[in-house]
Amino acid sequence: MLRSKTLHVIQAAIGVLWLCVIALCIRWIVFSGIPLRHVPKIARSVIQAYGFYGPFLILGMYAIRGAFFVIPTALLNVLAGSLYGPVWGTLLNLTGEMLTTNISFGLGRLFGRRVFRAHEHGWVKRYDDVLKHEGFLTVLIMRSLYFPFDLVNYGSGISSMMYRQYVLGTFLGLLAPVITLTVLGNAFTNPRALVAFVLLSAVSIGAALLLRQSAWAKRRLYPPHVHETI
Repeated sequence: MLRSKTLHVIQAAIGVLWLCVIALCIRWIVFSGIPLRHVPKIARSVIQAYGFYGPFLILGMYAIRGAFFVIPTALLNVLAGSLYGPVWGTLLNLTGEMLTTNISFGLGRLFGRRVFRAHEHGWVKRYDDVLKHEGFLTVLIMRSLYFPFDLVNYGSGISSMMYRQYVLGTFLGLLAPVITLTVLGNAFTNPRALVAFVLLSAVSIGAALLLRQSAWAKRRLYPPHVHETI
């Protein structure tokens, strides 16, 4: 009982904080007078001004984006790539993307899992059971095929998907879009980027299928019994 009450207090506090930050963001957008098309240029100037601490500022943006989805991840990918080059930009973006997806997953599980579990039935229950056992490949394919980013994050948290499957599927699935956007720009307008994206996606999915058959995956990612804690 105490644990349940504590969880409800935490949920309420985070919910209030979330609403306050959303309200402040909306107020800033409405009253700042800065056109949205100028925001990327301003963000680039601010990050450059911070010098050594610029990457930490980008990671902070990724963290904020995970909870409040007010910053497009594609913008952060291209921004980090243009500022820090293909290698460091890719590492920075992968770290930031994992930070974002973990925060979103955690919020989805904290706020939505109990409610969803109490009302799931029929085909929803059957699909949730599939995610519980095959979340790794499901998430990886959705990431590789550019399924709506936040829908995958929060939807995975609300489902009974195992966290370890979500993390590994997310990492492998994000490699293709993150590398493509960081190094070559927009994959949908740059022919070279589109080819690179398709090839990297194919490699990621192929590696995942091989990994799925390995003894390590069967032991660590697909244990016979899974117990939910939330």
